[in-house]
Amino acid sequence: AILPSKPPLSYILLAMNQPDLLAGTRVTTYLVAGHPRSGTSMMMHALAQGGLEAAYSPQVDGTAANPNGYVQNPNGFYELSIDDQLHPWFPMAHWGKLIKVQYVQLVGLAPGRYRAVFMIRHPREIRMSYQALGEGSARQRLNWKTEAEYYLLMKRFMAAAAMRADMELLEVGYSDVMADPLATFERIRDFGFPIDPPRAASTIDPALYRHRVEEVPTP
Repeated sequence: AILPSKPPLSYILLAMNQPDLLAGTRVTTYLVAGHPRSGTSMMMHALAQGGLEAAYSPQVDGTAANPNGYVQNPNGFYELSIDDQLHPWFPMAHWGKLIKVQYVQLVGLAPGRYRAVFMIRHPREIRMSYQALGEGSARQRLNWKTEAEYYLLMKRFMAAAAMRADMELLEVGYSDVMADPLATFERIRDFGFPIDPPRAASTIDPALYRHRVEEVPTP
């Protein structure tokens, strides 16, 4: 991976203070992972409102394009900076917090103790969401061509992440969140996320389910 040219301040401070490389194994760090446009930002917002402390860079929201007035994530992206994410110690500066990562990052995180919610969405809905951003968006570069390839790719990364001795993973469907938010967040709480399910569920806005496949098959 390409290392950032300027380490984030959080990691500079870690280095100055001789970090405990095993600190992450003594506290649980909570993750939201998945493919872009699969509901990871929605889930981050809900879990943060439900009581978890989220680590993110608000400045990232200011760099997001909203073509033709289409607002991608009205409540924010909840993303850390690229420099932060590319640091070889990532996410050591954020142990114990709620962090958003893409599916490919799960296998390369620093050793710790993780619980992860992995978002799955119908690939046709993901494509529809990308199309709303405009065909020229760099975020539309997909590593799959067919719906079957999407599900296979996600399953492979979930399996690889689940093989880590320091990670527990829960698959959550985007359509399930929208259909029954309270039941979904109760399931996430029971998985080990210390949240208030009613508070988290109250953030889910059906009006933001703007790209919908009516019948979502089980992969």
